[in-house]
Amino acid sequence: MPSGGASSNVVLQVVQAADSSYTSTTSVIGFDDTLPLISEGLQVLSQALSTSSATNKVLVEVSLPFVASSGANAWVVVAVFRDSVCIASTVFITAGANYGGPVSLSILDSPGATSATYSVRYGPGAGGATAYCNGPAGQRFLGGSAFATLTLSEIQT
Repeated sequence: MPSGGASSNVVLQVVQAADSSYTSTTSVIGFDDTLPLISEGLQVLSQALSTSSATNKVLVEVSLPFVASSGANAWVVVAVFRDSVCIASTVFITAGANYGGPVSLSILDSPGATSATYSVRYGPGAGGATAYCNGPAGQRFLGGSAFATLTLSEIQT
């Protein structure tokens, strides 16, 4: 423990949103040199968090067990938002139509406020394709035992 008795880098709380629903979208999140917008793609997860201090950090961890695209050699963009601001994004490039795999993403965020809502959105990186979450075209995988999660951990700093 640092001098003065104050502890740092301690996890104060953990909250999680989870969803096993099969979803699909044609709403594009452009795979280009612009930040994803809160109006793009489809929201798959959302979780509010109230922190004990505006100076604390939030560890944001996202796991989507399966994303796919209907396009051959297409991509699926996944974006994480704090309120309406994109704080992280990644892309999953598929090997062909309806091929897919897992996406994981984590970021240590400094929200600068005591309350925020985090959300995860996904969508095809370009028009003409459909992006899927939790299963390929028309079906959920593994009976819902593989589910998308958004985990938020408040870290005292």
